[in-house]
This record gives sequence, C-alpha cells and structure tokens, in this order.
Amino acid sequence: RGRTFADSVRSAVRQLGMASELRAPLVALRDGSEIPAVGYGLYKIKGEDCARCVEEALRVGYRHLDCASFYQNEAEVGQGLQRSGLPREEVFITTKVWNDCAGFDEAQRSVRRSMEALGVDYVDLALVHWPHPGHEETYRGLEALVDEGLVKAVGLSNYTVEDYRKLESTLRIAPVVNQIEVNPLLFRKDCVEFFQQAGLVVQAYKPLRRGAALNAEEITAIAAKHGISNAQVCLRWAIQRNMVVLPKTATPARMVENLDIFGCELDDADMRVLDSLTKDETLEDWASHLEDRKNQDLGAYVTRPKP
Repeated sequence: RGRTFADSVRSAVRQLGMASELRAPLVALRDGSEIPAVGYGLYKIKGEDCARCVEEALRVGYRHLDCASFYQNEAEVGQGLQRSGLPREEVFITTKVWNDCAGFDEAQRSVRRSMEALGVDYVDLALVHWPHPGHEETYRGLEALVDEGLVKAVGLSNYTVEDYRKLESTLRIAPVVNQIEVNPLLFRKDCVEFFQQAGLVVQAYKPLRRGAALNAEEITAIAAKHGISNAQVCLRWAIQRNMVVLPKTATPARMVENLDIFGCELDDADMRVLDSLTKDETLEDWASHLEDRKNQDLGAYVTRPKP
C-alpha cells in the first residue's frame, strides 16, 4: 500500500529514537490554569492537509492548538481534533478575533463562530489578534464570554508596551498571555521582559523567522555543538527565556523534532550569542509591519459574514 502521513510520522519518531508520543511540560498562567509550553501553529495550513496535520500532531503528543478566525481553517482543525479521539479537555485550544470583528458585540460573535467551526463548546483562550483602533471594546467582549463560561481565559496578540498601557486601565479580567513574534533574529528584549514582569506569559510565534533562522551561521554552530537542529536551537532558546513556542510545520519529521526540545540545554554563552542576533533594520521592518496590520481590514468582511 502507499505510504500514509501517519506512517511518515511514526517513521520520524523511530528515526529520532523516541517513544511513540512526546509531551511538552505545562506552564502556569496567572489565572491558575496551565498551558503546554509548545503549541502547534496553524497559519496557512488549509483544507484536508490541515485536518490531517492536526490529527497527527495530536497523535505525536501536541496538546496545544493555536487557531484564529483569520486562518480560515478552524472547521478543518475541528475535524482533525474529532478524528484524534482525544477528550476535549486534554487539548488546549486558542482562537483569535480579527480586526474586522472589532467591538464588544462583534468580538463575541467571532468567538462563537470559531467555536461552532471547531466543534467545541468552549475555548481555553481567546485573544485580540491585533491592537486595532477600539481594541479595548473588543477585549471587553472577550471578558463577557469568560463570564458566560465559553472562554476560559483571555489574552493579547501583537501588543506593544504602549498598546498594553492604553488597555490596562480598562481591564476587568487580566490577560494571561501576549502572543508576539519572537525568535533570535527578532528579539525585542525590553518588550518580552516587560510583559513577563507584568505577569503575562509571552507566546512566540514565527519562532524560526519563517525559516530564516535555519540559515544563520551562529545558530548552525550552536546546533553542531549540541548535536541538535537549528530549529531546535531556536525553540530551546525561547523555552529557556521562559516563553511558550508555536512552531508550524506540515512535515512529519519536523513536527516531531519541534516537540523534542526538552532533552537539551543551551549554555550561557549560547544564550548570549542568540540574544545578540537581532539587527536594527529587522526591528524597523517589524515596526512598519505592525502599523500596517493594526489598521488592516477594519470594516471588511474577512472573517465576519456579510449581512
């Protein structure tokens, strides 16, 4: 018979010499709940590929799915979750509210649509995807869903220190995370430390800088030193900086590899090198991207159904 995706995953596990299932440790959130330290990123994984990847990620040992209405694949995520056969309470599920659903009422409708697509009766975490104009009311809508028991915890995504300070005075329920791009090539140390000291867990998306980190000579040298991959160096660096990481891949061997980062330790010299790789031009490009995204699709029908 033909080689299936599941066969490829099992082959990858055998080649890495591991048990048939891995587990990421749990990280405590300020509300008393816990979140797995490694999540499975789902951006740009579409259709049946998405359902298959989710099913196999859960089979390998992932217990944290990072979803969003903007990814437009939550129905397929739900299919993969159903096929896995896992009890709902064993999987930590995040969704996010996109800019076109800004506001108290629209934010709640967005999360309810996500829940319906996912086939679940609650989500563990709901985030404001970008600090768009009026994000305070969007966050207030998520707080109301916590009151209803439909959302267990609320958080932020792509917030700067300035954005958070604008929101802070309106908070009724404290956010538990801020999900931002973090990797050795884009490390905003002051931002990361601010949110950590404020009691939020920082979740690192694009932890490999869309593959750019895999080509950095400094990262390659550290990987060779420890006998691990460049990707594992980047993910381990974030873990040792007390972040939750959200790698994304549809490749079976990498799916396993990205979860297998708890049997190694980077030393202080490694961490100093990795901390130093961010260039000023990268920070400038990121700041420009942030401003564009904050105002993107406001009033459009990207995730919001047309009336």
